Amino acid sequence: MKILMITAGSRGDVQPYAALAVALRAAGHEPVLAAATRSGEAFAGLGFPFAELDEGPLALAESAATESKLALYRKAKGMMGRMFDDAWAVAADGADVVVHHPGALVGAHIAERLGVPAVIGALTPLYVPTQAFPLPLLPPWTPPAFNRASYHLVDAISLPFRKLVTRWRSDRLGLPPGRGRRDAVLHAISEHVVPRPSDWPASAHTTGYWFLESPEDTELPRITATTVYIGFGSMTGADPARTTATVLEAVRLAGVHAILARGWGGLTPTDLPKNVTMIDQIPHERLFPLVDAVVHHGGAGTAAAAVASGRPQVLCPFIADQPYWGRRMHELGVAPPPLPERALDAGELAASIKEALSRSQEAARLGALVRTENGVGKAVHALEQLCRPSG
Repeated sequence: MKILMITAGSRGDVQPYAALAVALRAAGHEPVLAAATRSGEAFAGLGFPFAELDEGPLALAESAATESKLALYRKAKGMMGRMFDDAWAVAADGADVVVHHPGALVGAHIAERLGVPAVIGALTPLYVPTQAFPLPLLPPWTPPAFNRASYHLVDAISLPFRKLVTRWRSDRLGLPPGRGRRDAVLHAISEHVVPRPSDWPASAHTTGYWFLESPEDTELPRITATTVYIGFGSMTGADPARTTATVLEAVRLAGVHAILARGWGGLTPTDLPKNVTMIDQIPHERLFPLVDAVVHHGGAGTAAAAVASGRPQVLCPFIADQPYWGRRMHELGVAPPPLPERALDAGELAASIKEALSRSQEAARLGALVRTENGVGKAVHALEQLCRPSG
């Protein structure tokens, strides 16, 4: 079975797809992963082909804090078109199924053109309406009567690019206006974190997280005292220097040691105190089990790794689905209430770190449950069933 996988976004949006590609390859299938150019080096040597997509949209997203929405939109149109063309060029070799991140916008359309099933690989439960909870991008006070209807708002996210996609469908794929195929949704999420709603259709699967095993030779920091990890991934915020100063003061007030991840978020190395170590890239699945708590931005991938590590969390959400994961971790008892990054205060962050450290037993119990799941194995099985010849 040939599987074309198309994703968009930062490393947290690509790594789960890379994990699935490894599992598909091990099961005897032929996956191809298409993602932003910068991800190629990170996931080289894993045994499957990697196809580079123009990363203009990703670079544009990183400048969102410094440019107006109108300026961003004008730049985005050309950039998105180049990414679409790159994805279609990869599809020229054909596929039996397309697994795609909706943020890439054209996976469902390419599947329609190829005449093969289209499967959403969802890292957050955004794409299947349910009465159980509102669209995770909405605030928690959304009236329950609007829960199911709220999922129509997902279409509004891509609305600014609808004309661009429609024109591209016609010019490149020769297709009339339409929304593309959608045959199934694979939620790369643990049922212990988001229980499967009873009103989801059979085409909506919850597989468990898609984790990628990292090399055993990764050099890890030596930890000898109560230590927290602090990192905000690709999030930049309006003032990284202020965020860094706030984090360092919170570490001092909490009386802990810290491993500070530089990341794409621009956390800046100042004259660091002896109890703070700054690092670049270390796989979360190797590092998190070594620390006592994880302070992060609330990205779906980072939250998943923190859950699986069995360590308590402090979430400082920036945008999108991050507030949802902050609330969800608090509801599960493995984190204090989330602290929005835009109003981050050193005293509150210090207090939250101390509270998180008191939740270690709850976090350990949840982590043990999550680690029993085989998310990529279930996803491979679901794809095999979907593509099995009828009759």
